[in-house]
Amino acid sequence: MPAPSVMVDRVAKAIYTSEYDDETYPWANLSGGELFSYRGLAHAAIAAMREPTPKMIDAAYNVAYSSSSRIGDGAVVTHWRAMIDAALAEDAK
Repeated sequence: MPAPSVMVDRVAKAIYTSEYDDETYPWANLSGGELFSYRGLAHAAIAAMREPTPKMIDAAYNVAYSSSSRIGDGAVVTHWRAMIDAALAEDAK
């Protein structure tokens, strides 16, 4: 099996630590089967975010047209963060 991506592992660990205290039940001590399960959940979560919501698109549009950012100076990261923030804000309501 290929190694998971950095993002898949990051999301998998976030899912795990939302359920368990990493100090009491360390991520590093999970079995291969447990890691596989959390990585599967993470992959599904990331895949679900592939299609942005209208609010995410609006957030990226607003960042793009309210600044003088260009692709080469971190604009992609700024747009991505704005879109994710909009998705999280939708969930908080």
